[in-house]
Amino acid sequence: MKRRTISVLLSVVLAVCLCNISLIALAGSSRQVLVTDSSISNGLDTKTWLDFGEPNASGGKVRFDATSEDNARIVAIQKVDDVSADGVERNLEADYTLTIRSIPSGARFALFFGLSSLVAEPGDSGSTEVAFTDLGGKLAVGVSSYKDGAKADIAPAASYPGLQYGSAFSVSVAFEGDKILAEVTPAGGEKIALAGSDTVGNQVSAEGYFGVGQAGGKTDAELSSVHVVAWSYDNAATPDTVSATENFDSGNYNQKVWYSFSERDKYYDAPCGIFVEDGRLVFRRLESGYFGTAYRYSNFELTFDVVSVQRRSETGEDGAALAQETGSFGVSLGNDSWNGRETASISSPCKLMLWYDGTVRYFENGMQQESVSISNTAVGNMFLPANEGQIFTLKFRMEDGIATLSGKKGNGEFVELYRVTSDVTPYGYVRILSGKASNIQIDNVSIENLDANGSKTPVEFEANVLPGAGDFPYEDKWSDEDLIPWAK
Repeated sequence: MKRRTISVLLSVVLAVCLCNISLIALAGSSRQVLVTDSSISNGLDTKTWLDFGEPNASGGKVRFDATSEDNARIVAIQKVDDVSADGVERNLEADYTLTIRSIPSGARFALFFGLSSLVAEPGDSGSTEVAFTDLGGKLAVGVSSYKDGAKADIAPAASYPGLQYGSAFSVSVAFEGDKILAEVTPAGGEKIALAGSDTVGNQVSAEGYFGVGQAGGKTDAELSSVHVVAWSYDNAATPDTVSATENFDSGNYNQKVWYSFSERDKYYDAPCGIFVEDGRLVFRRLESGYFGTAYRYSNFELTFDVVSVQRRSETGEDGAALAQETGSFGVSLGNDSWNGRETASISSPCKLMLWYDGTVRYFENGMQQESVSISNTAVGNMFLPANEGQIFTLKFRMEDGIATLSGKKGNGEFVELYRVTSDVTPYGYVRILSGKASNIQIDNVSIENLDANGSKTPVEFEANVLPGAGDFPYEDKWSDEDLIPWAK
């Protein structure tokens, strides 16, 4: 799992951020590791890099020397997007360890960013470089950008104390907004700031492909460590908030926006399923089931009222069981299908369930990871018989990796119950889940797309109920003459 910062007002582990991200799509603002040392530890990983001009990769290092061509380079296959327009502060972070032994006059060894294609060469228009050159027999470094074939210095090449041929040093690069931040740290030396947010002429973009290599001649340089992360942001296209709000007063819901699936609890013969009754959505006598979105969401806010839960077992006049107490219900995120038939497998990788015993239980890929009591919070245990007739409102919010769970009881104020910060934002279908033997009623369901530039489109209402069958005109045309002879 990614490292995350947690601030808990209610010690609830919400499934949206703690799930195995290898199993779910990502959207919103998501931090993704693009390159690590493992990509060069045993030669070049061809799923990570393309190589040009015969660089030599072995023993956990990539070397550019006399056996390499003048334009030898490695380029990462994963493209970096400029997501600053979506409010993401940082686009890319990159850290390298280099050793440079020689650079001939007119040549350079560079860390380059923003190439327009995988096959573009250093100096491509729109690209940015942290470039090492020779300056009077000393190793020098500078930062430059390229546009329409012209080079513009952001930080002119200069030599610095401690930066020497034959000695390892580290380089750190970041892109924030339209700025490149670059610094070099010689082994055992002081950090050297090359370009910052206030550097004159510092206006660049990380959008494109990045890599390491030489240009203009054969250098003798070595890459021994590399780690690159980038941020992505995919805006979801969803119904507008009005279209995605249901109060069920019409006796149905918009099946273009929502979908329900239910499996009956075979223990009961009484009617069961998910349906609208008396202006509420009812989950009744289910083995499992859900009411979910027909669109994928990344950043969103889901709100709904819990009007009633089955707080006592119900029996008929003959003593036969009609319904048990509500077992559990909750929310799952990152589902890969809008109409999947599974509610507890990897198709629901991230799940938070409220349990009848006043606990919140967190599941990853169908396996419970943690159970925490919420009975002493302002919301408390809504399953207690003393709360009969009380309406609880729950609000689940995901915004750029920050997930919160809030709730209120009756007409009280919303109280933030839980907050977690993660590197990733899941992308998938959102579901309100019912657990075994649930019998709950919910109302005023609403989901809002919170993506920075998400598409929110009105969706025409289409009732989920099937149209009634019309009268079929029937005319009796019986005739004994139609019978076969022996049957007359």
